[in-house]
Amino acid sequence: MLTRCDSLDNAPGPPAAQSVSRREPCAAGDRYICNALVAHALQRPDAGKTHMPQPSNPRQFVLTQLHQLHSFWPGIHDGDVESVHDARVATRRARAALPFVFDAPEAAIKELRRIGRALGRVRELDVTDLLLTSLEQKAPDTAAAIAVLRHDLRARLNRERRRMIKALDRHPRTIIRAIEKGDRVGRLSSLWKSWRQGVRDGVRRHAADVRDAIERATAVYMPNRSHAARIEIKKLRYAVELAIATGLLRHTEVVDQFKKAQDRLGVLHDLHVLSVALDESELPDHQSAQRLALASVINAELARVQAKYARTRADVIAACDACVREIDASAADGPGLAAAALVAVPVLAAWYIGAPGEERSTQVRVPDTDVPGPDAASDVAFATRG
Repeated sequence: MLTRCDSLDNAPGPPAAQSVSRREPCAAGDRYICNALVAHALQRPDAGKTHMPQPSNPRQFVLTQLHQLHSFWPGIHDGDVESVHDARVATRRARAALPFVFDAPEAAIKELRRIGRALGRVRELDVTDLLLTSLEQKAPDTAAAIAVLRHDLRARLNRERRRMIKALDRHPRTIIRAIEKGDRVGRLSSLWKSWRQGVRDGVRRHAADVRDAIERATAVYMPNRSHAARIEIKKLRYAVELAIATGLLRHTEVVDQFKKAQDRLGVLHDLHVLSVALDESELPDHQSAQRLALASVINAELARVQAKYARTRADVIAACDACVREIDASAADGPGLAAAALVAVPVLAAWYIGAPGEERSTQVRVPDTDVPGPDAASDVAFATRG
């Protein structure tokens, strides 16, 4: 079975002309890799060279991801597999940058988290369904056992899709407007904060966490440790993408290393979930031989992908070290805090005070219904769930 990471080993970088998400199919029946950040924010012609990224800041980065989420909204409500996946990636990238948008309203942060959870439940089932299709092509003699698993899976998937559509009843334009407006109290409290220093510290912290997780996730497959390593690599990848988009990192090839390891660990997790589902399924007695055959195929795939992951561990650690070295170098080249404060405080104070006729309210409200057009005069109401 081809895995979603197989096509990444020699994948070329995206052409500069592409401005929105480019999908690289890792294999039939597996996940796609969304390179929207690399193609749109960085505009790099290939992944193997060093390029100067387009300068940005966390607020612009978040708004870019939210506009992408907006573009995927119709497909989400149609249950489109790739729209759900791409939207989930956009929410994760936005959430990785939101801690550095110091005046981001808490209600907007909670709403984005709620959207991500609703998308995640459906995405995990989508991936399992695609994995079953891939296994069926590899081992057609297990088709009857796979059909039983697919029947139960599709019933769960349909329920979760209906729940997702009901949960995502408010358009992401509400979050976009809340982020654009900001919160005045948060803006005032952030006068002495530096988002650049925060992003640098985040990359250092996540790189240390990845090193620790990689050391624990050895060449012997252990489901919990491998899953923990995948989560830490994912956090570091999104932190590095933010650092690249904001000009704090220049070597974009480290993202490919993180994606490769993340995808291989993701395949391991998907196979493990499928193995557990097979053990818990109620197959007829006359299909016990097919159950054993399917279990053997899954175990063989686990061993194969685990071996590929083990060979990339050193590359991931080297990429972590490279990120930290460059982050430290960029910090040494930056302006001193005192000099930056002398320039920034008057500007930020004037920004906070605003125009004389500007409303002083700090409340961010977002409606439960669709947001009116840009020329509407009323504020938006924001009520979140869970």
